[in-house]
Amino acid sequence: MTFPRASFGWPALLLLLAVLQLPLALNPGYFSHDELQWAARADVSTWSALPWESWTDFGVFQYRPLTFNLWLLLSYALFATPMGMHAVFAGLGLLNAMLLGRAVQAAGAPRRAAMAAAAVFTLLPYAVYVHGWVGTLADLLVLLAVLFGVRLLQRNAAGPPFLVTGLLLALLTCAALLSKESAIVLPAALLPALHRHPHPRRALALVAVAGLPVVAYLALRLPVILSTPAGSESYAWSIGHVPARLAEYLAYPFLPPLFEVGSTLSKSPARLLLAAACLAALLGALASAGWRWSGAWIALVVALLAPVLVLPASYAQYAYLAGAAAVGLAAVAWPHLNRAPRIALGIATAVAVAHGATVMARMHRIGVVQHRFHTDLSALVAQTREAPRIALADENDRWMAARFLREVPSYRGARLAEPGEPAPFLMRRDGRIVRTTP
Repeated sequence: MTFPRASFGWPALLLLLAVLQLPLALNPGYFSHDELQWAARADVSTWSALPWESWTDFGVFQYRPLTFNLWLLLSYALFATPMGMHAVFAGLGLLNAMLLGRAVQAAGAPRRAAMAAAAVFTLLPYAVYVHGWVGTLADLLVLLAVLFGVRLLQRNAAGPPFLVTGLLLALLTCAALLSKESAIVLPAALLPALHRHPHPRRALALVAVAGLPVVAYLALRLPVILSTPAGSESYAWSIGHVPARLAEYLAYPFLPPLFEVGSTLSKSPARLLLAAACLAALLGALASAGWRWSGAWIALVVALLAPVLVLPASYAQYAYLAGAAAVGLAAVAWPHLNRAPRIALGIATAVAVAHGATVMARMHRIGVVQHRFHTDLSALVAQTREAPRIALADENDRWMAARFLREVPSYRGARLAEPGEPAPFLMRRDGRIVRTTP
């Protein structure tokens, strides 16, 4: 008896990537105060009593009703089971990765290169950060809308009529804009669908249709977006921020095991030189197939980062969309590269993937610590009327503990003791809270 030769197809890839994301999906805790604050808002007896976000309050600074209302529902249903919540986010990340791979294949890349793009994107530090943090629902939704839009454009040659496709693209744009303000870049994110399109003018016209909701959105919201409300200094924009932000986002993937993007430029010259070498290898490999490839890579990445380059600080989730575009375009260029450029691109990719693995391990560890911290602190505040004051066994964990505590109503004012300040409680490195005084 003979058996047909097995082939590694998309279903097998999906299973493999699901296994690789298990450290994120099986995280027993949370990463930051955002999840806890939204859980407090969703702590009601029935879902109909949830404090829904308004869909028509265009004057609010963060107008994200789709994201916030969906987040409320998820918190109501799944917050008590963190692994269930993380499984949803990891699942959305897998869907984005598979859509990216299929879009890359439709753009002319061989199936192996397209599948590799899906895998690399899933393990990119930007993607790992988003897939592992429950505070990044908006970024997941925006990329989902973009990739559905790209696939719709790619299939339009033999698909629905122009008006139907245009309407669907406009609806996807609206969904993205209802998810996050930076979705104004969606028309630019759709442009890669024009590559090898049989009817590029028709596709470009459809991209223009998709841009109409962006024009309407900016007409309604631009003055609000350009303002900096009190308490929102992290959104105080300036053109002067652009060079540093761009350097941080471009270098970060090649700086393992760095966890946060914001400290990229504070690293040693040797590490920054390594990151610069990896970026140069990537761009040089693309340029070997023609300067248009490297030029398109830079132009697309910068365009998708544009709304956040003017901000005073960098955050990993802000580069989620640009990361997908960077991986996708490199995969489409792969068949045009010779052996040496492929090796250079492979080395740069390996460094970025290794970085993603370290971020994944760190994200899981933080979740384990948060679970223990939350369990002990919840029991503590139930036993005492005073706001607990907690010292740290390791001051290097202050940033993490501060994120756990910030403005969480159920913690009843618990705070971290300053270094050297006496405190009746101590947070150990594993997250456990122990009493320091009898």
